[in-house]
Amino acid sequence: MSYICRLYRITSHTNIHVGSGKQSYGIIDNLVQRDALTSLPIINGSSLKGALREYCTIMRGGPTDPLIEYVFGKESTRVDKDNDAGKYRFFDGRLLTLPVRSNALPFFRLTAPELLQSMSQFLKEMGYLLSGPAQTELQQIARLSVSPQSALHFDGNLSQQTIYLEDFTHQAQHHSGTTFHHLDNFLGKDLALINQKDLEELADDNHLPVMARNSLEDGRSTNLWYEQVLPRQTSFYTVFLAPEEKEGKTNYLHEFEDLLKQQPLIQIGANASIGQGYCEFYPVEMEALQKGASPKS
Repeated sequence: MSYICRLYRITSHTNIHVGSGKQSYGIIDNLVQRDALTSLPIINGSSLKGALREYCTIMRGGPTDPLIEYVFGKESTRVDKDNDAGKYRFFDGRLLTLPVRSNALPFFRLTAPELLQSMSQFLKEMGYLLSGPAQTELQQIARLSVSPQSALHFDGNLSQQTIYLEDFTHQAQHHSGTTFHHLDNFLGKDLALINQKDLEELADDNHLPVMARNSLEDGRSTNLWYEQVLPRQTSFYTVFLAPEEKEGKTNYLHEFEDLLKQQPLIQIGANASIGQGYCEFYPVEMEALQKGASPKS
C-alpha cells in the first residue's frame, strides 16, 4: 500500500505536560516524555494519536463516525473485543524549538543544527523534502556550526546589541549574510542556534519549569506533588502517513485535515481543565523527492 506523507509543526500556546508514566523518586513526581537517544522532550506517537482521536471524536459527534474508525480504528468494547488500529500511521512529535529568555527579547526560539539535520534525514527517508526555497534554507542553517555555550541569531535589528541567553555564559553572535524568510512559518521568528549538547542541558530536569500541584480537603493539603512542564511556545514536528485513496471513494484525508483547521488549538496531554496542553497544528508544505515517491508498506 502507498502512503501520502503530511508534515505538521506543533506549537504549544500554553504550558504542556505529556507525562512519561514513569514513577519518579526524586523531587519531581511527574516527568515529561523524552527521546530514548537524546533525552530531549518528545510527544510519543501514541499520545498524539490519542489526543487527535479525542479531538476528532468531539468534532464529528461520536466514536463510531466513519472517519474516526477509518483514521484511528474501532474502539474495543465489552461486547466487541476487536480493536482495529486504523489506517493512518502517527509518528512521534520531535522537538523543533525551545523558547529561552534573553536580555534583548522576551525569548528566542532555540534549536540545534543537529536537530535540523536529523529532521531533514527523517523526511528524506519518508520520500519528501520541504518545498522549494525552504529546503535550501534548511540545508544552509543545518550546516552551520555552533560551539558549546555559544549561540547564533539572525536578527539584523539586534546586530549591534549585546545579547545573552538565560543560563549561557557567552554572548549570542549575529550571523550576517543569511536569511531564512521561507522557514519563518516553520521554525518561527526570533530563531537562535545552539549546540545540541547545550540544548539537551537546557531541556533537562534541572532547567525545565516545575509546577506545584495540590489537592485540598476542607482547606487542608492532602496531596502535594510536583509536575514538569514544557513552556508555552515550545515547538515540535511530526508526520503522519495516510493511505492513498482511490478515485470515487470518500476523501478522508481531506476531511481529516479540514478538521484540524476548524479549531485554532488542540489539547494534548494532561491538565486540560487548568489550561495546559493547548497547541496549534500548522501544516508544512513538502514535495516528493521524485514524482510518485512515497513510503511503501
